[in-house]
Amino acid sequence: MLDKKIFGKFDLITILIVLMLIAIGIVILISATQAYLSGDYSEARKQVLWIIAGFVIMTAMSVIDYEALGLYSFHLYITIMVLLIAVLFTTPINGASSWFDFGAFSIQPSELAKIILIISLAKHIERIISKDELGINKPKSLIVLLLHAGLPILLILNQPDFGTAMVIMAILVSMIFIANINYKFIGSIAAIAIMGIAIIRYLIMKGNNLFFMPHQVQRIRVFFDPSLDPLGSGYNVLQSQLAIGSGGLTGMGLFRGTQTQLGNIPSKTTDFIFSVIGEELGFVVCAIVVMLFVLLLWRGIHIAKNARDIYGTLIATGVTAMIATHVIVNVGMTIGLVPVTGIPLPFISYGGSSLLTNMMGIGLLMNVASKVKK
Repeated sequence: MLDKKIFGKFDLITILIVLMLIAIGIVILISATQAYLSGDYSEARKQVLWIIAGFVIMTAMSVIDYEALGLYSFHLYITIMVLLIAVLFTTPINGASSWFDFGAFSIQPSELAKIILIISLAKHIERIISKDELGINKPKSLIVLLLHAGLPILLILNQPDFGTAMVIMAILVSMIFIANINYKFIGSIAAIAIMGIAIIRYLIMKGNNLFFMPHQVQRIRVFFDPSLDPLGSGYNVLQSQLAIGSGGLTGMGLFRGTQTQLGNIPSKTTDFIFSVIGEELGFVVCAIVVMLFVLLLWRGIHIAKNARDIYGTLIATGVTAMIATHVIVNVGMTIGLVPVTGIPLPFISYGGSSLLTNMMGIGLLMNVASKVKK
């Protein structure tokens, strides 16, 4: 199960990029918390502990052969389904039943679901391709595959956690695309998706909450027109845009951001931490952060392309899609391009579950990278 030579095959460029993003995250987290914590940097200290734990888990995911993980993919899938059902019976936090609260820390099973689904979906697709020359283009096989991802997505939507469900859908789409799905299926799915989005948007703007919770409906309505609720649901985006805009080219400086230090930016250590970067460090550092993510995604694509088998390619594709979706949605919502969904910025936002999930993803990338085509 263990590959003793793996440490000599680590993708050092990927590790360096992750370290740089984590370093930026710690610095900006200290700046974002120093005002209202009066020097008690408890969140930064907790984040450092999560980072240490993250590197331990990343190493573990790197040294266990991903083929061995695939052998237990069904067991992992059943385990995460049980957890996703069990979490629905917990006490809601901020209106969502998404966490198991253990007092000193809490665990969000939907985060772990991303990694488990990447592993199980990759193995599922590999088995389909190995058994049938039509691969996933056989209607029955495609339907079963969609159910594989659809069941946990429905449970996550029921928490409700639309953001995580969206990330898993992006993972699924990217993996079936790499698995050479027939274009006729792509066209049909795209047509259905476009019609569905149009119908849902119409119902939402009319105030119908059939598909979403009331607060989610309000968020999406305000996304199309922030002036509908400038002091309520529209407040977050307006304050975020104001902060980023006021940062200019080089920013106001660490510990000097007006919106940040006065506490006007909502969730400034988690969902809107990119707004803090924009206000205090300016467009230049924002661009550097985005470029680091672009380089990380490029490494993910490179690893997927050079994997030794389709299973490895699919794993690397899923991890890359997961990180890409997080970055696009998080940065997009801080500048008003996408609705607010509560998705953190990988390696930078505060939060143990998110950080550990992303470090596990990097570990999987290192695992696949260590076994390239010969």
